[in-house]
Amino acid sequence: MHALRLVERERLSGLDSRMLVAKSFVTQDFVQELVVERFATDPGMLDFDLRADGLSAHPWIRAADLVHFHNLHGGYVHPYSISSISRMRPTLWTLHDMQALTGRCFQSLGCERWREGCGHCPHPNTPPLAMPDRSAELWHFKKAIYDRSHFTAVTPSAWLEGLARTSLLGGHAIRLIRSGIDTDIFRPGVCIGKSGSSRIRIGIVAERGERSSWKFVQSIEWLLDSLHPSANGFELSLVGIDEDDVSTSDSRLVRIPRLTGDQAMANYYQCLDFYVSLSGAENYPLAVLEAQSTGLPVVAFSVGGTSEIVEHGRTGFVASVQEPDMLVQYCLALINDATLRHRMGVAARERALEIGQIDRAVTEYKELYESLV
Repeated sequence: MHALRLVERERLSGLDSRMLVAKSFVTQDFVQELVVERFATDPGMLDFDLRADGLSAHPWIRAADLVHFHNLHGGYVHPYSISSISRMRPTLWTLHDMQALTGRCFQSLGCERWREGCGHCPHPNTPPLAMPDRSAELWHFKKAIYDRSHFTAVTPSAWLEGLARTSLLGGHAIRLIRSGIDTDIFRPGVCIGKSGSSRIRIGIVAERGERSSWKFVQSIEWLLDSLHPSANGFELSLVGIDEDDVSTSDSRLVRIPRLTGDQAMANYYQCLDFYVSLSGAENYPLAVLEAQSTGLPVVAFSVGGTSEIVEHGRTGFVASVQEPDMLVQYCLALINDATLRHRMGVAARERALEIGQIDRAVTEYKELYESLV
């Protein structure tokens, strides 16, 4: 989603930006699906069994002045394309998770093996699934590729920037450019279609419809049970979590159909009183930024770059993953104190305007493009 927003704004600013993607969810002439054949089927090798020449031979790549990678682990780019393309064109690579730093994992979940070579993966059941465990082999493949490549890495969070500098990418230039959103869409507003319920509405978003329960430090059921009976009337409003992910029939749980587009998401946030993230693995969570921009206090675990968005005690609260009961206490504080919700909501909007405007990100990227071409 961030990449599409960025390209749309770049085109409005006069750049001829185009996107090659694994699967397109929009109908635009500047977005094209890239189909790359596999020469073998080896689930342990992830994308190393793709044809390596599929991307570098594409006419859009050959015509480009500069190539900007985003997520490359979608089953459509052979990692060898990184070195071949970066020798053809000036290249930068925005990292949205840790997968570029590890042998396999999107997020290390506390594991430190990625610093020295991976192998004996302690989290074999987290995505992307790849058995048998060949994470050490993949790590060394990546190192060889990066050693033959010339690119600038960009991270949306200072947290990931710090990790990247001590990783396989440490020999490359690394820049911090925070991801942005349209703060004119994600803004405080009147809830459309709000019922007369007096319940406090707490929002939770799960990856815009993707199954992400593996990242949850605690479950939805745990939060519901932990808030009862201490809290006054409330309901949890969930977007993007499948029926199989949450088994409870608790009447305080409201499932929202999957929403598409920024305006639909903004309307959802505008119907909430505050927002909660149960995730234990994040880079720079845009749902948290969107919620704050809509004027919502946020309660979250202090993982990844979350604390770079949420200012503890001012725009919301962050709790250690080792102290989940503190997250419950912070939720109770907001449920029971309308004045606190209002004060933090105002500060949350101010924070989003300060760090989260997409036009600021576009300007920083354009300056970087100009320095590389």
